[in-house]
Amino acid sequence: MTADDITAENEETSKDGTEGEDVNSTAATSDPGEIGIVLKCVFKNDIERLTRCFEDEEDTYKEVVGELLNQRDNEGKSPLDLAAILGRHAMLKELLNRGVEVNESTSKGYRALHHAAAWGRVECLKILVEGGANLHHKTTYDETARDIALRYKQTECVDFLDWADAKQKLADYITSIQDLMADPEKIQGRIDRTEKCCLQDPFHILAQ
Repeated sequence: MTADDITAENEETSKDGTEGEDVNSTAATSDPGEIGIVLKCVFKNDIERLTRCFEDEEDTYKEVVGELLNQRDNEGKSPLDLAAILGRHAMLKELLNRGVEVNESTSKGYRALHHAAAWGRVECLKILVEGGANLHHKTTYDETARDIALRYKQTECVDFLDWADAKQKLADYITSIQDLMADPEKIQGRIDRTEKCCLQDPFHILAQ
């Protein structure tokens, strides 16, 4: 099994309550001189240093930091992947605010959302979904983030991903109905009482 497989062996050992910090093995096997400043900031959870890279005109990395946002370490993980694995919510938000690609994939299709699901990082899932993460993207092993959460028995993650999927589908449905209502020629006979109720109070369905 390769590093792209979400370091599955480390995941299994992490279920003993260590909260997945075994991912720091990546830092241990990486030469700090060979990884970019963004990865270093994630390893150290140093948001202040990352901010200086972007905002301090005299900073050494000012001109190149943007190019390093999606750089991967020698195990194939991006800064966003590592922040999701380590459960670093503030760092995750900072990376997204700085322009990290939320749907960037490894060669086997794994994304930060898959990593967060595998490690049981519900808050990270929420941040990633809010940031536009694709809930339905599958790895080359045909697994969505929900599938991976289910496989590793991350029940809370499964529940959240189900809720997020339902909310997204409802929002898409409401948009399609609103588009119909904007066109009088299409609306005749196509919206029933339930659909009208949904438009008046669209999120009551999620509360049921």
